Amino acid sequence: MKKLILILAVQITVFISVGYGDDYGGNEELRRIHETRTQALMDKLEVTPASSDKIQRPCKPVFTKESISGVTLHKSGTKDGYISGERLYFRHNGKTDAYIHIYYRNSAQEAQLELFEDLAGCTLPTEGLLLSYVKVPKGPGDLCIAGNVKPTHNKTLEECTPVVYFTRANIFVSVISDVPEISAMEIARKVDTILAGSMEQQGKHSPEPR
Repeated sequence: MKKLILILAVQITVFISVGYGDDYGGNEELRRIHETRTQALMDKLEVTPASSDKIQRPCKPVFTKESISGVTLHKSGTKDGYISGERLYFRHNGKTDAYIHIYYRNSAQEAQLELFEDLAGCTLPTEGLLLSYVKVPKGPGDLCIAGNVKPTHNKTLEECTPVVYFTRANIFVSVISDVPEISAMEIARKVDTILAGSMEQQGKHSPEPR
Protein backbone atom coordinates (compact mmCIF):
# COMPACT_ATOMS: atom_id res chain seq x y z
CA MET A 1 0.00 0.00 0.00
CA LYS A 2 2.80 2.45 0.86
CA LYS A 3 4.42 1.81 -2.53
CA LEU A 4 1.12 2.57 -4.26
CA ILE A 5 0.70 5.79 -2.30
CA LEU A 6 4.21 6.87 -3.24
CA ILE A 7 3.54 6.23 -6.94
CA LEU A 8 0.22 8.07 -6.89
CA ALA A 9 1.51 10.96 -4.79
CA VAL A 10 4.75 11.71 -6.65
CA GLN A 11 2.92 13.90 -9.14
CA ILE A 12 2.34 16.55 -6.50
CA THR A 13 5.98 17.63 -6.62
CA VAL A 14 7.11 16.61 -10.11
CA PHE A 15 5.51 19.50 -12.00
CA ILE A 16 4.67 23.05 -10.97
CA SER A 17 1.27 23.90 -12.37
CA VAL A 18 0.02 26.38 -14.95
CA GLY A 19 0.28 30.02 -14.03
CA TYR A 20 2.32 29.34 -10.88
CA GLY A 21 5.44 27.63 -12.19
CA ASP A 22 8.10 27.94 -14.86
CA ASP A 23 8.12 26.98 -18.53
CA TYR A 24 9.43 23.39 -18.14
CA GLY A 25 12.95 24.76 -18.33
CA GLY A 26 12.33 25.72 -21.95
CA ASN A 27 11.87 22.07 -22.91
CA GLU A 28 8.99 22.23 -25.39
CA GLU A 29 8.99 18.47 -25.94
CA LEU A 30 8.44 17.94 -22.22
CA ARG A 31 5.61 20.47 -22.29
CA ARG A 32 4.00 18.73 -25.27
CA ILE A 33 4.21 15.30 -23.65
CA HIS A 34 2.77 16.60 -20.40
CA GLU A 35 -0.10 18.40 -22.15
CA THR A 36 -0.89 15.24 -24.16
CA ARG A 37 -0.97 13.11 -21.00
CA THR A 38 -3.15 15.69 -19.24
CA GLN A 39 -5.68 15.71 -22.07
CA ALA A 40 -5.65 11.92 -22.36
CA LEU A 41 -6.56 11.55 -18.69
CA MET A 42 -9.34 14.14 -18.94
CA ASP A 43 -10.73 12.34 -21.99
CA LYS A 44 -10.50 8.93 -20.29
CA LEU A 45 -12.47 10.21 -17.29
CA GLU A 46 -14.91 12.13 -19.54
CA VAL A 47 -14.33 15.47 -17.88
CA THR A 48 -15.89 18.61 -19.34
CA PRO A 49 -13.69 21.75 -19.12
CA ALA A 50 -14.75 24.05 -16.27
CA SER A 51 -15.62 27.73 -16.52
CA SER A 52 -12.88 30.32 -17.01
CA ASP A 53 -14.86 33.03 -15.17
CA LYS A 54 -12.72 34.76 -12.58
CA ILE A 55 -13.39 34.00 -8.90
CA GLN A 56 -11.69 35.93 -6.11
CA ARG A 57 -9.37 33.99 -3.84
CA PRO A 58 -9.76 34.33 -0.05
CA CYS A 59 -7.96 37.14 1.76
CA LYS A 60 -7.31 35.00 4.85
CA PRO A 61 -6.97 31.27 5.54
CA VAL A 62 -10.19 29.26 5.57
CA PHE A 63 -8.77 26.57 7.85
CA THR A 64 -7.04 26.37 11.20
CA LYS A 65 -5.38 23.47 12.98
CA GLU A 66 -8.67 22.94 14.81
CA SER A 67 -10.84 22.78 11.68
CA ILE A 68 -10.52 18.99 11.32
CA SER A 69 -10.02 16.55 14.16
CA GLY A 70 -6.57 14.97 14.17
CA VAL A 71 -4.74 17.76 12.33
CA THR A 72 -1.55 18.68 14.15
CA LEU A 73 -0.02 21.29 11.81
CA HIS A 74 -1.45 24.00 9.54
CA LYS A 75 0.40 26.22 7.07
CA SER A 76 -0.78 28.80 4.53
CA GLY A 77 0.78 30.89 1.76
CA THR A 78 -0.12 34.11 -0.04
CA LYS A 79 0.28 35.47 -3.56
CA ASP A 80 -0.61 39.01 -4.69
CA GLY A 81 -2.31 39.72 -1.39
CA TYR A 82 -4.58 36.68 -1.47
CA ILE A 83 -4.29 33.18 -0.03
CA SER A 84 -2.71 30.86 -2.61
CA GLY A 85 -2.81 27.65 -0.59
CA GLU A 86 -3.16 25.87 2.73
CA ARG A 87 -1.65 22.66 4.04
CA LEU A 88 -2.83 20.53 6.93
CA TYR A 89 -0.91 17.58 8.35
CA PHE A 90 -1.78 14.62 10.56
CA ARG A 91 1.50 13.94 12.36
CA HIS A 92 2.00 11.41 15.13
CA ASN A 93 5.23 10.14 16.69
CA GLY A 94 7.29 12.22 14.27
CA LYS A 95 5.59 10.71 11.20
CA THR A 96 3.08 12.25 8.79
CA ASP A 97 0.13 9.85 8.55
CA ALA A 98 -1.90 11.98 6.16
CA TYR A 99 -1.96 15.45 4.64
CA ILE A 100 -4.25 17.86 2.85
CA HIS A 101 -3.11 20.37 0.23
CA ILE A 102 -5.54 23.13 -0.79
CA TYR A 103 -4.80 25.42 -3.75
CA TYR A 104 -6.80 28.57 -4.49
CA ARG A 105 -6.70 29.65 -8.13
CA ASN A 106 -8.29 32.37 -10.26
CA SER A 107 -11.00 30.26 -11.93
CA ALA A 108 -12.60 26.83 -11.89
CA GLN A 109 -10.79 26.08 -15.13
CA GLU A 110 -7.39 26.80 -13.56
CA ALA A 111 -8.18 24.58 -10.58
CA GLN A 112 -9.38 21.74 -12.79
CA LEU A 113 -6.39 21.96 -15.12
CA GLU A 114 -4.00 22.02 -12.18
CA LEU A 115 -5.55 18.84 -10.80
CA PHE A 116 -5.03 16.97 -14.07
CA GLU A 117 -1.58 18.42 -14.70
CA ASP A 118 -0.51 17.20 -11.28
CA LEU A 119 -1.83 13.71 -11.97
CA ALA A 120 -0.25 13.64 -15.43
CA GLY A 121 3.10 14.63 -13.95
CA CYS A 122 3.68 11.23 -12.33
CA THR A 123 6.38 8.84 -13.54
CA LEU A 124 3.95 6.16 -14.72
CA PRO A 125 3.73 5.49 -18.46
CA THR A 126 0.57 6.89 -20.02
CA GLU A 127 -1.12 3.47 -20.10
CA GLY A 128 -0.54 3.07 -16.38
CA LEU A 129 -1.64 6.65 -15.69
CA LEU A 130 -4.99 6.07 -17.37
CA LEU A 131 -5.63 3.00 -15.21
CA SER A 132 -4.58 4.63 -11.94
CA TYR A 133 -7.52 6.98 -11.38
CA VAL A 134 -11.31 6.87 -11.43
CA LYS A 135 -13.95 9.57 -11.29
CA VAL A 136 -16.18 9.42 -8.22
CA PRO A 137 -19.71 10.44 -9.34
CA LYS A 138 -20.96 11.38 -5.86
CA GLY A 139 -17.67 12.46 -4.38
CA PRO A 140 -16.88 15.78 -2.74
CA GLY A 141 -16.70 19.00 -4.75
CA ASP A 142 -17.66 19.67 -8.36
CA LEU A 143 -15.29 16.98 -9.62
CA CYS A 144 -13.69 14.17 -7.62
CA ILE A 145 -10.91 11.81 -8.72
CA ALA A 146 -9.63 8.92 -6.59
CA GLY A 147 -6.77 6.47 -6.78
CA ASN A 148 -7.98 3.26 -8.43
CA VAL A 149 -7.25 0.53 -5.89
CA LYS A 150 -8.74 -2.93 -5.41
CA PRO A 151 -11.16 -2.86 -2.45
CA THR A 152 -10.39 -5.25 0.39
CA HIS A 153 -12.26 -6.74 3.35
CA ASN A 154 -15.71 -6.06 1.87
CA LYS A 155 -15.00 -2.34 1.65
CA THR A 156 -15.74 -0.03 -1.28
CA LEU A 157 -13.13 1.74 -3.37
CA GLU A 158 -14.10 5.00 -1.67
CA GLU A 159 -13.30 3.48 1.72
CA CYS A 160 -9.99 1.99 0.58
CA THR A 161 -8.45 4.59 -1.72
CA PRO A 162 -5.48 6.37 -0.10
CA VAL A 163 -5.63 9.39 -2.44
CA VAL A 164 -8.48 11.75 -3.30
CA TYR A 165 -8.38 14.84 -5.50
CA PHE A 166 -11.26 17.23 -6.03
CA THR A 167 -12.15 20.71 -7.20
CA ARG A 168 -14.76 23.10 -5.91
CA ALA A 169 -15.16 26.24 -7.98
CA ASN A 170 -11.63 27.73 -8.16
CA ILE A 171 -10.15 25.42 -5.49
CA PHE A 172 -8.09 22.27 -6.04
CA VAL A 173 -7.66 19.87 -3.09
CA SER A 174 -5.52 16.76 -2.69
CA VAL A 175 -5.83 14.39 0.28
CA ILE A 176 -3.36 11.56 0.83
CA SER A 177 -3.44 9.06 3.68
CA ASP A 178 -0.64 6.66 4.52
CA VAL A 179 -2.55 4.72 7.17
CA PRO A 180 -5.84 2.78 6.96
CA GLU A 181 -7.10 4.43 10.15
CA ILE A 182 -7.45 7.75 8.30
CA SER A 183 -9.91 7.68 5.40
CA ALA A 184 -8.80 9.97 2.59
CA MET A 185 -12.37 10.18 1.26
CA GLU A 186 -13.84 10.98 4.66
CA ILE A 187 -11.29 13.75 5.17
CA ALA A 188 -11.95 15.07 1.65
CA ARG A 189 -15.67 15.32 2.39
CA LYS A 190 -14.99 17.24 5.60
CA VAL A 191 -12.70 19.65 3.76
CA ASP A 192 -15.31 20.16 1.05
CA THR A 193 -18.03 20.90 3.60
CA ILE A 194 -15.88 23.61 5.16
CA LEU A 195 -14.97 25.09 1.77
CA ALA A 196 -18.58 25.08 0.57
CA GLY A 197 -19.72 26.81 3.75
CA SER A 198 -16.99 29.44 3.50
CA MET A 199 -17.74 30.17 -0.15
CA GLU A 200 -21.47 30.41 0.46
CA GLN A 201 -20.90 32.78 3.35
CA GLN A 202 -18.63 35.03 1.30
CA GLY A 203 -20.42 34.69 -2.04
CA LYS A 204 -17.27 33.42 -3.74
CA HIS A 205 -19.19 31.50 -6.41
CA SER A 206 -19.94 34.80 -8.12
CA PRO A 207 -17.39 35.77 -10.81
CA GLU A 208 -15.39 38.93 -10.28
CA PRO A 209 -16.45 41.95 -12.33
CA ARG A 210 -14.53 41.97 -15.60
